[in-house]
Amino acid sequence: KKILDENQLRYNGMLVSPFELFSSARAQVDSVNIYITKLHAFWLAEAAMQMRLVGSAEMIEGIE
Repeated sequence: KKILDENQLRYNGMLVSPFELFSSARAQVDSVNIYITKLHAFWLAEAAMQMRLVGSAEMIEGIE
């Protein structure tokens, strides 16, 4: 986010091209998408672990 903000200030001052600004925005979107994917995997693993600890193994078969 900070990199995008800095590049936007540079763009407004005509110090960087629009393509550099778009590249920064795409990098930010990509990093957020990776974060969401990793968080999703974490919560699936957490739920599977909790189910195993409780002992309902037949409920986990669809998750793995």
